[in-house]
Amino acid sequence: MKLKATNYQKKLLKISALGGLLIVLIIAGLIYFNWQIKLTLKEIQADKTDLANRQLMLKAIQKLEEDYKKAEKDLAWLRTILPTSDHLIDLLAKMKESARANHIDQGLNFTIENQAEGKKPKSYSFVLVLNGTSNNLINYFTEIDKLPYLIQFDQIELNKSDGQANAYRLNIMGRVYIR
Repeated sequence: MKLKATNYQKKLLKISALGGLLIVLIIAGLIYFNWQIKLTLKEIQADKTDLANRQLMLKAIQKLEEDYKKAEKDLAWLRTILPTSDHLIDLLAKMKESARANHIDQGLNFTIENQAEGKKPKSYSFVLVLNGTSNNLINYFTEIDKLPYLIQFDQIELNKSDGQANAYRLNIMGRVYIR
């Protein structure tokens, strides 16, 4: 025997099926929107990180520009203190002139070109040999100190010269920094 569903039972079944379908759709919609919100939050977080990085870069650029403006004042002086290798001829001529004016025998040879290392700029090593009296040597170095070059003495050897009172031989190994 077959049971027939009454109209009421059919309507109840339709309403229950529609209600169940509506609940499934609502749950699926909630899951979808939750997933979309998570994706959007990830994108927002990535954008925030990108924005923070850009702001840090902008601050760094502004700081560099400020530092450049401050350093620009000293740039001309820095360029004179670190000459090009072509300007070493001028240094050699000035040192010879000072030696001649102070009655000093001078021998000067540039030996090795040293490449820049870390914070140290490029340089040329030299060997300087001077023969003269102590007063003349002091006057010579006073004049050399006034030159607009950055000269470093790495090794100095002072020997008393034979035959002349108050005469010395000075052997210097050093370097002059260039750009």
